[in-house]
Amino acid sequence: MGVLKVLKGTLSTLGKKNRNGRIYSKELWENVLNSEYWNDMMSNNSLFGECVHPADNRSTSDSFEIDANNVSHRIKEAHIEGDKLIGTVEIL
Repeated sequence: MGVLKVLKGTLSTLGKKNRNGRIYSKELWENVLNSEYWNDMMSNNSLFGECVHPADNRSTSDSFEIDANNVSHRIKEAHIEGDKLIGTVEIL
């Protein structure tokens, strides 16, 4: 999979409604960033995202599962700065 572009910047503003109408708290992202799953995926260079936001009808257990047909990017790094989730993403 080739990298078209590397983007660095704000991935989410914590505690504020995003364009999908969702609010993600700082505590939620702290839990995600400290999770074993997240850290395993980051160390394996395999934390991918979809080109569309996942549907609301996915179960809680599917929260990290993606449809390989929709993969658009790989998350290389993410951290919290104040009220923002900052990260580096590779567009594939």
